Amino acid sequence: MVEAINARLRLQPRRLEETVLLHQFDGWEDPGEPWQICPDPPREDQRWTVCGRGAEVAKRRERVSATAIHIGLKKRIAPKEVPLFSWEGGIVLRGSANRVLCAYGEDAGTDYGASGGKDDGSCYPGGAKECVPGCGKPPQWCEANEMVGFCRCGFGWCEGRPRPWRPEDLGALLEAHAQHGSVFEGAGKFKGYNEIIVDSKYRDANLPHSVEAFFYTDTCRGQAVLNRHCSGRDAARKIHAAFLAKYGLDAAAAPLLKLTPKNWDRPFEVDPGRD
Repeated sequence: MVEAINARLRLQPRRLEETVLLHQFDGWEDPGEPWQICPDPPREDQRWTVCGRGAEVAKRRERVSATAIHIGLKKRIAPKEVPLFSWEGGIVLRGSANRVLCAYGEDAGTDYGASGGKDDGSCYPGGAKECVPGCGKPPQWCEANEMVGFCRCGFGWCEGRPRPWRPEDLGALLEAHAQHGSVFEGAGKFKGYNEIIVDSKYRDANLPHSVEAFFYTDTCRGQAVLNRHCSGRDAARKIHAAFLAKYGLDAAAAPLLKLTPKNWDRPFEVDPGRD
């Protein structure tokens, strides 16, 4: 499977099934089973975790932020390393078992506003007056390569937060990102990667098949993004083991991978196991 993921990364993806789509754990998942969203209502033992934070977590429960990586980003966006949101590990999402709600050419701040922490990008609840979680309302979405002021639509904060591209335009968005996106300045700088909004309920309904693999980054040294410290290899191993046990899988069905961002040629390799 790891060779298939590395091979897919060398494509210019035109559709979701051709992408390497990563969700890096961001603290809004079920703490005990972070491959899925917090249950609603939370279990009794989750009352004092993020799952018990009522309306705050409700806005994040309907959607998952991910990023699509491919070799086309190496030329201009990130020649030295794979562009990532943080140093945290996460999951590789299987394109055939997931659904995109919309996509942006950069970090769109869908959890927090541009200032003051206002959650005006979450658009909650989904379906209310055409709201699409994390995306806003369809009339506000971008036409491919539309300009908004001096910004390419979906690629800058002109006239407010970036506007999303439609899911059917994902391939065009990823091509435009490679050509026009912000240059990656390093993890935690919030530039250089795209943001793909995934339907969390659809993903969870398709578990365990919707998760292709787990990964950790070899760059994690406890660094923090938005006050969340990356957890590293040991934590990834525990999460991975819990997933396999819950669904009765062997490691070949959903392997644990090491992601080396500075190795564009072959960034993923199977975790070597016990040292």
